[in-house]
Amino acid sequence: MTHKKSIKTLAVGIILAALGIGMLIYAFRTVTGQVGYGYYGNNFTVIDKKALDKMYIVPKKGVKIDKIHNSVEFYGKNVSIPIVASPKNTTDMYSFGVYGLINPTIIVYKGAKVTMHLANEDDDMSHNIAVVNNQPPYPYMSMMYNVRIFENSYIPPLPESKGGKYFQLSNSFTVSQTGTFYFICQIMGHAYRGMYGKFVVIDNPIQVK
Repeated sequence: MTHKKSIKTLAVGIILAALGIGMLIYAFRTVTGQVGYGYYGNNFTVIDKKALDKMYIVPKKGVKIDKIHNSVEFYGKNVSIPIVASPKNTTDMYSFGVYGLINPTIIVYKGAKVTMHLANEDDDMSHNIAVVNNQPPYPYMSMMYNVRIFENSYIPPLPESKGGKYFQLSNSFTVSQTGTFYFICQIMGHAYRGMYGKFVVIDNPIQVK
């Protein structure tokens, strides 16, 4: 009798474990659009090395780079932010690059329409990006605990680069409230390893006056 109960308990445990794994996989697909590093969408574009290098060039207007504080401030009502996952100027694959700065603080003005352009320079790993309300440190399963603060402030996982070709995708959203938020990679273990930065929304000083 005891032996049968043990077998029954073990069977129940296996079923519950399988259900738990299934729920995690479902949640991962729902939140990130992928399982592991496989990509499920096909609406990205492919750019070459020349186009990727242009994402590193700082424009003459609309941007203020502060290397001392590792921050990039974007001016205007329409903001374009080029973000490179696993950029060439760092050995840390778990990082974002914006105009050569690594995981910088991004500063924009309230009410601005922000367009994020994400390109993946990593040759063996997929990356995505989302602006979320949760503060670090992040757990390994960070996609389970982060809520996007602005509608559409998310780009699904991009495949790794291949043969000098890089996958790129853009998305636009409006920053409707001030505060300190974070842009992170939601793929398992990436934000946990430091792939995130601050996303700060401030009042437009001209509008305040």
